[in-house]
Amino acid sequence: MATIVGTLAIVGNTERAVQKIVAVTLRRRSSLKDDADLQKLRLELQSDHALAFGYVPATNSGRLLSFAVPMALGRAPGNTDFERLIKSASAKIVGSLAWSSTPFMNGIEDRYRINLQPAVVAKLKESFSCQQPDPASRTILPENFSSVTYYQFQSPTTAWQGLKTSVSSQVDALSAILFSSLLKSALLPYGINEPDKFLSLLDSPVLTARLNSDTAGSLLIAKLHDQTAMRELLTKEMGFRTIDATSNAEAFRNSDNEFAARFMNGLVIIGSEPEVARYVEQARAGSSHASPRTLLTPLSNAACVLTYTDDTDRDRAFVSSIVKARGAPARWSDQTERFLMQLPYSATETTLEEHGFDRITRSALGQFSTLLPLVLPARTKTDENPKP
Repeated sequence: MATIVGTLAIVGNTERAVQKIVAVTLRRRSSLKDDADLQKLRLELQSDHALAFGYVPATNSGRLLSFAVPMALGRAPGNTDFERLIKSASAKIVGSLAWSSTPFMNGIEDRYRINLQPAVVAKLKESFSCQQPDPASRTILPENFSSVTYYQFQSPTTAWQGLKTSVSSQVDALSAILFSSLLKSALLPYGINEPDKFLSLLDSPVLTARLNSDTAGSLLIAKLHDQTAMRELLTKEMGFRTIDATSNAEAFRNSDNEFAARFMNGLVIIGSEPEVARYVEQARAGSSHASPRTLLTPLSNAACVLTYTDDTDRDRAFVSSIVKARGAPARWSDQTERFLMQLPYSATETTLEEHGFDRITRSALGQFSTLLPLVLPARTKTDENPKP
């Protein structure tokens, strides 16, 4: 839909959206520019120097999450009861949202502001106690992983319980049950169906990693606090059976042969069976160490959560989208591939502040490399005709 008001052209994907802008232009309804929270966030995120700035008012953040949460869980939007429940609960937890993107060295810095209700922040601060990053923890990953996240809480189980209680205390009983179920499902991809008991047997940091972007398999890796108790939990409550009782490399597998667990060098490694096997193979071959591309300096020592991600596929899709928009096929030479492989991993830190969560991501192309391919879908690398 499109219309013209004076010298202003308005284009939207629904008639309702265009009508709202027309009403604002004709001063028949209030404008976002008069939103005090927007003005505050524009100042704090330095939008006047930004390449892009985005804002979602508190009144609409719940609606956004009602679409985002189901998709994050692999559900197609459209379950109105489920989405309505999320929207209602979110309004009691989440405030406004904002994002800015600015140049940083040879890349882009994206800053995300997730404002939370004051009562939620107060509860989280009671349990989110972070510890200093441990450089040694980065030596336990195989080479060339796709992504890894370090959860650097002094007590993993206290942080987990705090996250549950901070939300549950603000919502009704039905929403609290829903949130607890959603939170529990977050660890199911690692084969963990008893998260409270499992986390209570670990020391910080806890790592979650994906070794290959082409597969859905993931790993959780952490230092064992009580190996005997963990063995009992796996075999008596989580449906795992012992398949190798070697003292320095105990191995377990669940009844469906879908998930596996290993005890190695004081660590527990648990997740999809192929990924655990791959990790063990590389560890035994002596290549269990982080690739030089991942050795990025943490943005600060205050971050409870640090994430490193290989953006090669995302950057390739971004470039392909631009080339496609110009009407030309993207041809990937060996030289171009080598250049892409040399780009640094993106680094993201997440911290809890007085207003809620701050996330800072530094990467080669920033959030633009995610947004543009959504508008101009590019062909995948396998669909292209690379030069020899």
